[in-house]
Order: sequence, then structure tokens, then C-alpha cells
Amino acid sequence: MASAAAPEIQELIHHPYDGRVTSFVVLSCVTACLGGILFGYDIGVSGGVTSMDAFLERFFPEVYRRMHGGGERVSNYCRFDSQLLTAFTSSLYVSGLATTFLASHVTARRGRRASMLVAGAAIAAGATVGASAAGLATVILGRVLLGVGVGFGNQAVPLYLSEMAPPSRRGAFSNGFQLCVSVGAFVAERPARRGPRQGESSPEQDTRQRRRRSRRRA
Repeated sequence: MASAAAPEIQELIHHPYDGRVTSFVVLSCVTACLGGILFGYDIGVSGGVTSMDAFLERFFPEVYRRMHGGGERVSNYCRFDSQLLTAFTSSLYVSGLATTFLASHVTARRGRRASMLVAGAAIAAGATVGASAAGLATVILGRVLLGVGVGFGNQAVPLYLSEMAPPSRRGAFSNGFQLCVSVGAFVAERPARRGPRQGESSPEQDTRQRRRRSRRRA
């Protein structure tokens, strides 16, 4: 039986099947790659918002107080030394790591599409909770839900791309996911790096104005 199958195996070795790159394949792979933008944005946005005065003043007032300590020279390490602030940043990665073990089971049993749908639903729920957060616990809950989406998405999307893309184009389609991750991180960093608009004052200018008013009152 092995000898009978040998010619077929040899034929596949010398003439492997290479599917065509159709519009359906391109659309499916591009749509799946867009999940990388969500992942990149989630990992990049935390560094931006934790440097914004308005965010720190509302959710991390102790960190905000140390940042504007009346002119005291304090290192950045001491200013941002907060377990709650660390929990806000790391909650996405911890939940994503824990979810990966469940996501691998769902991906193998239910398919890649099911895992990507769960990832999309979790990211949508996390974004909704985070946008409507009234307290720190809700903010961290939103980050945890985003981590669930990241765990499912990072488990399913690369597998989906490698299976949908033709063998000769598999590397190009798979690298599209990494490209989208970089695009998402770049987009997340832009608001934090953007300077104040015309007519607006920067956080440093606001701090100096508050210090001048406090000196005048004294």
C-alpha cells in the first residue's frame, strides 16, 4: 500500500498544489489582518493615556499629585510608582495570557472564525466599558476584556492567515498581521505626542499657571 501511494507523494513533492490569489482570498486575509490594528492600538494606547494629566487626575490622583508636587524635584520612577497604575497597564497582558489557553481549545474545536468572532465581541465590550468608565475598577475591567479579545485574536488570526493564503504567498499574507499591529501602535501614539491646538494650553503651562496663582494667594 505504501508503494502504491509513493507515486502520488512524489507528484506532490515535485509539483505541489499552489492555489491562486483570488479576490476572496485577499479580502478574507485583509479583513483578518485588521485584527492586528486593534491589538497594536491596545498595547500602544496605555502609554499615551498614562502621561495625560486629565486621565491621571481623574483615575490616579495620587500619581497626579506626585507629578505636580509644587516644584519638588522627583524622579519619574518615584512619580509613577503606583501599583494601581501598573495594574492598569498589565491587566491587558495578564488576561490575554490567561485567555490564550482557552482560546487554543476554542480555535481547535470550533474553528478560527469562531475565535475571531469572540475576539471582536470582547474588544467591543472592553472598549465600551472603558469609554463609559466612572472609576478605576471599571477602567481595569475594560482592559481585562480587551485582553480577552487580544488572547483570542492572536491565537486565531495567524492560523487563519496561514491556512487561507496560498503556500507561495503565505509569508506575505502572514506579515500583514504584523504590519497592522505596527499601524495600530502608531495610531495610538499619535494623540499622546500631538501638541496643544491653537488657543489651547499645554499641561506644563497649566501647571505653571496654578503655581503662580498659589503663590499670589500665599
